[in-house]
Amino acid sequence: MSAAYSIAVTSSAGFTSPVTLSLSNVGSLPSSITVSSFYPSNVVTPPAGGSDFAILVIQTTTSTPLGTYQLTISGTGGGLTQSGTIALVVTDETTFAISAVPVSRTIGLGDSNQYQISVASLGDFSSPVTLSVAGLPYGVSYAISSSSVTPPAGGVASATLLVSVGQDAIPGDYALIVSGSSTGCTTLYYETAQCVDYSFVVAQVPSVTDFQINVSPSAQSVVINQYASFAVQVTSLGGFSSNVVLSLQRVPNGVSSSFTATTLTPTDNNPETSTLTLSPSTTAQPGVYSVDVVGTSGGVTKTYTISLTIMPIAIQLTLNDPITGVKLGDTFTVLGSVSPAQAGAVITIVFTRPDGSEFTNTVQTGSNGVFSDQYTPVTVDLVGSWKVMAEYVGTGPYNSSSTSAYSFQVVPKSFLEQYGLLWLPDYALWIALLAVAIVVITIGGIMAVKRASQYDAKSGTRHLGLHRAQPTSAVFSAPSQLPAAPTKRCVNCGRVLVANARFCDECAMPQPAWPQLQTYPGVSDR
Repeated sequence: MSAAYSIAVTSSAGFTSPVTLSLSNVGSLPSSITVSSFYPSNVVTPPAGGSDFAILVIQTTTSTPLGTYQLTISGTGGGLTQSGTIALVVTDETTFAISAVPVSRTIGLGDSNQYQISVASLGDFSSPVTLSVAGLPYGVSYAISSSSVTPPAGGVASATLLVSVGQDAIPGDYALIVSGSSTGCTTLYYETAQCVDYSFVVAQVPSVTDFQINVSPSAQSVVINQYASFAVQVTSLGGFSSNVVLSLQRVPNGVSSSFTATTLTPTDNNPETSTLTLSPSTTAQPGVYSVDVVGTSGGVTKTYTISLTIMPIAIQLTLNDPITGVKLGDTFTVLGSVSPAQAGAVITIVFTRPDGSEFTNTVQTGSNGVFSDQYTPVTVDLVGSWKVMAEYVGTGPYNSSSTSAYSFQVVPKSFLEQYGLLWLPDYALWIALLAVAIVVITIGGIMAVKRASQYDAKSGTRHLGLHRAQPTSAVFSAPSQLPAAPTKRCVNCGRVLVANARFCDECAMPQPAWPQLQTYPGVSDR
């Protein structure tokens, strides 16, 4: 909760020096009691023989201990120091507290401005509170949107205070007392009582016709390639009604700017607004910058400084489906992407081997933001659990990003996989093996037949086995000259064969039978 006090500094003996105000005994108070602010400033300068003032706002919390606290206000100026004491009562009685925001507003001659009045319930207070304003100088009036408000128990009720300054008002700073009264309060002894609470607002009435600039919000954050908008309001003070030209100073490099209107003409009770748009491009550097919104009219310049925080583009780095089924000696692919897509981004792929050691590969993204890398584990020490992740350090307008580490297994190949047979389906594998066996048996049979069919042309003998038995002895008489044996040619290769040869001793091709077969002594047909 907050409480407001009006601090007056009065001149005596012609004193006209600035006086700085402070809460001098803050060190002896609970830490939950703080000075929110002095309005319009903690420095006041009383005129000779007159007074100047400031509004002191004290802030408490729900943890502030109950009790009455003496606050010592000190003023130092002109080599002098003076002090005064005010009381702050923190209570749990059933009552209310009144406050106003903002504490101070500038209101030109013939103009008006608003304050928000809040009435907060303390304890179980929920009775009507009557609002009023006192301390009005000549030419200054007020109106309240609701002269009576009722906050719910533990809640807050609000009303709008409109302060108007006439053309005949005397310029100066005025403290207006906002009060609330109710008969629904309860004391510590549970007695119903009337209670009153006060707050203050300051109306600053300028002595000259002028204008003022306000920008809302006063600070924004914007990501590169996006934009931030600000409402720039120019208000007339004291009847001002001239053109105000808007411009900017200290715009960061790489940031474009525009106003919906660069010239505004405010009048009494009719401020004008232009929307300012700031958009950083990819050439802008991330950081916090101050930008000045400048309004110029007739040689008078007003400046309002805003804060612009430029943030890098958020990059999302992603690895595609986890790697599975990696066999030793096989090449696996790591595939991923960055979003939003950017070409040429340098991505570091971090591999962790089964023994915990790491190695990295560097790749670049394509125009679609996709990147890939390949690796082939070839030695047996690479069998086991692997991890892979991707990292991007961020450059220029982009921030850094990384993926989670994905785990996968590298396993050894089986015998059939090592020799490339697993590309066949199961049934095709068995058919292939059977075909190989048939071919081997067939070739072996042909060779056996060829050897079995060899014919000894000199002796005229066909040998039907791998070994020919040699006779231990043979006694026969042969004619002194044998007639020439008839011959024929092989029906396949054309080799000259004896007429009764059944197989070619060159190509082993079977031969047709000879019509007349003659035998000679000493020549056997085997």
